[in-house]
Order: sequence, then C-alpha cells, then structure tokens
Amino acid sequence: MMKLITTRPLTAALGAASALAITAGAAYANITAGDRLGTTVAEIRAALEGQGYAVEEFEMEDDGIEVEFAMDGLSLEAEIDPATGEVLKVGSDDDDEDDGDD
Repeated sequence: MMKLITTRPLTAALGAASALAITAGAAYANITAGDRLGTTVAEIRAALEGQGYAVEEFEMEDDGIEVEFAMDGLSLEAEIDPATGEVLKVGSDDDDEDDGDD
C-alpha cells in the first residue's frame, strides 16, 4: 500500500512561523513617541542598544535630550523629556536638514 505524503501542512506552518518572526522583529526594534527610554544618558543608551540600535550622539538641551541612533542603515533622532524619560518625537536624522530654519 502506498502512502500519500503531503507537504502542505508543513509549508503552511513554516510560512506562518516566518511571518511571525518578521512581524516580531519589526515590532521589537521600533521606537515611537510615548515610549519611555529613561532619564539619564546611561538608561537611554541601554534601552536603545537593548533593541539593537547603535547610539551615535547625545545632545543635552534645556528642554530635552536629543539622541541620534541607527540600525540597518536607517538613522533616527529622538527628543526625550528629561524629567519623565518619555519620547516626545522621533524622526529620521535628516528631517531637520530640509525644513529651511537655517
């Protein structure tokens, strides 16, 4: 007697697992306004590096902490409230270069 072997369930399971892994990775490495990263340079650096980002520069200002960070060729900049550690805004590092403020 011959047995019919199907690969359909295995293929479907592998596809679902791949989609889950891709979605989880994208969500894992995403900083958005409202996130809390910390109130000190050390806390912010640890939070970003823990998500896979390379921290490039910190700038302390009266009204906030600005941090530049990157991952996979994408450079980002975030403004953080120094009292709460909350991310106020996030944008690409070159957003400010095109705004005509200079």
